[in-house]
Amino acid sequence: RTRNKEKPKIEFEAIDILKKEFPLNHLKDKKKLFEKCYLWLKPNGVLLITDYCADKEENWDEEFKEYVKKRKYALITTEEYGQLLSFCNFKNVEAKNISDYWLQLLEMEVNRLEEKKEEFTSKYSIKEYESLINGWNRKIRDTKRNLQVWGYFKAYKI
Repeated sequence: RTRNKEKPKIEFEAIDILKKEFPLNHLKDKKKLFEKCYLWLKPNGVLLITDYCADKEENWDEEFKEYVKKRKYALITTEEYGQLLSFCNFKNVEAKNISDYWLQLLEMEVNRLEEKKEEFTSKYSIKEYESLINGWNRKIRDTKRNLQVWGYFKAYKI
């Protein structure tokens, strides 16, 4: 609807739906992004995000802390994520932990890759295969321990 006259290529209230799937988990200043998303959305627009989250940091063990540091993740709880969206003026915010669904997906991916190990390693190295398997198994283990979670967020610009 309106344009910033100094930067005519930037439009505000131009989008009905914003959908983001990963990797916001590396973004430390999510607030700044969500404020921009709010500006970009039309009235009654919808923001839909799935992202890695975590349990409260006080519950992390040393191994998980090191994993988060190594991956350069900026993880917050699903509750904090929802509060952040509300703080950025979004309304009717839904913040859900959908880790049960994510766990099913991860286990399915591990099984599928294990079934096709020979085919995969004929195209890629055994090191790449093991890296994928180990990464997924790590996420499975941390999800079962409720350290790493998958969040689902839906919010509206009213």
